[in-house]
Amino acid sequence: MTTASWLRAGVWVLVVGALVDPRLTSARRPRLDVDVAVPRGVAPVDGASPATTDGAITALVTELIRATAGDARLRVRPYGDGDRLPCAAAVPCVVVTSDTVAPRGGLDRLVPLVTIAPPVVASPGTVAIDDVRVAAVAVDDAAVAQVTLSAAAVAGRTTTIEIRDGGVVTGRRRHTWTDRSPVTLDVPWWPAQAGARRLEVTATTAGADGTLSPSPRVVVTADVDATPWPLLVVEARPSWAATFVRRALEADRRVSVDAVAVLAPGLVTGRGAASLDDARVGQARVVVVGGLDAVTAGDVARFDRFLRIRGGTLVLIPDAAIAGPIASLVPGRWRRIIEPRASSPDAGPAAPAGGTLTALRASEWLVGSDLAAGDEVLATHDGAPVVVARRVGEGRVIVVGALDAWRFRLPAADDATAGTASASASPSVAAAYDTAWRALIAQLARETGATVDVRVSHAAGDDTATIDVQARSMAPSTAVSVAAQLVCGADAVPLRLWPQARAGHVRARAAWPAAGTTCDVV
Repeated sequence: MTTASWLRAGVWVLVVGALVDPRLTSARRPRLDVDVAVPRGVAPVDGASPATTDGAITALVTELIRATAGDARLRVRPYGDGDRLPCAAAVPCVVVTSDTVAPRGGLDRLVPLVTIAPPVVASPGTVAIDDVRVAAVAVDDAAVAQVTLSAAAVAGRTTTIEIRDGGVVTGRRRHTWTDRSPVTLDVPWWPAQAGARRLEVTATTAGADGTLSPSPRVVVTADVDATPWPLLVVEARPSWAATFVRRALEADRRVSVDAVAVLAPGLVTGRGAASLDDARVGQARVVVVGGLDAVTAGDVARFDRFLRIRGGTLVLIPDAAIAGPIASLVPGRWRRIIEPRASSPDAGPAAPAGGTLTALRASEWLVGSDLAAGDEVLATHDGAPVVVARRVGEGRVIVVGALDAWRFRLPAADDATAGTASASASPSVAAAYDTAWRALIAQLARETGATVDVRVSHAAGDDTATIDVQARSMAPSTAVSVAAQLVCGADAVPLRLWPQARAGHVRARAAWPAAGTTCDVV
């Protein structure tokens, strides 16, 4: 079948599906509207053909428009890496994918969704999928699966990794082999809907003559959570640095912000109760703390348990030199420097994906020294660490040393007037400040486990699945009581759970359900 034929057939699938569904039919619409989501830069301009450096995508979109002329009215909608899918919920959508650009999740689709990609031309090779790791993700979040591949004698050949959810391709990446094997690749994908999603991962290597190597197949389960990730923001005293971070996070639908602010001795405000206890702190994946010099010794002990036992992430936002009991949780030594003008930090060796921390601007910095061997530098200023992470027990603590970044979230004509009424707002830079904090906290929340995590993994050809349950709490305990059942329709089978080396971690094996059967772990 030619490219034109299968493109036309794909769109006709959408047309037929829409005609069957009366919600999508209208006597006043002789042709069906179809959204075409393409990586930014390939959308037609003024009716011209798409223009992009990727000739394969250009040819694909151009052929799609030509092949469907008269059958559908295509509306090309560009998207950038990490953007929400630009298709309307009630309109059929064709998603053109790219190796380096992927839309975000939150696909509340009422009608069909089809994904297509430029063809791969490569030589056949032998490739195996060694491991697939998929972290829990929020329904509106960008997701990444870590796929480990191994191969023999495939240097110069290209393998396409695809992730399917319910038969729909929701993630794709290509890898051109060198002599190095195995390799671990980050494959972006977007959640189709909330719940336990059964993902099928394949790796196909195509030859120049069009032949395909046998594709290995692995099935894993991903937890797509419709409930926002819980965060806790603690302001031990009034702190502009923590206040503006909290405001940025409150506008992020991926997280649910609980907050406690001490306005004065005996005067506490917040979204929930006025006091902190282990239950409240332990529910959060990430705890953000400002006004560090006012944090009490009791709260420091609680945060220490949150790190070591719960395995949470603690983000410290100083606005002055670090002092008081909180210093016991801070990695290394820190000194304050003041500069005449604001500047941005550079990405450190362990910088998070996307490098969003470099969007922050500050004129007052805390720079670190005497760091331990395992400490990670996320950002630097003039070569000195200014954002540092340290593992503490099961969790980690992160210090962000951009003391007055809040003053430069809205830039001024002269940095000396930043943060004052005379400052002239720039929406793009203001958005960069908010985006930097949202991206950092979302990544930390994504990497930090919930109070109970369940992961189901299955290898192709195996008639059993592995079920891992990880329980986390603030209470030190030598014993964890966990009971689980595999529920398939009306049948419920108790699972025998075996303790693992990590505290709170138990594992079970269960028969893999037949095709078409949906099961839940309860």
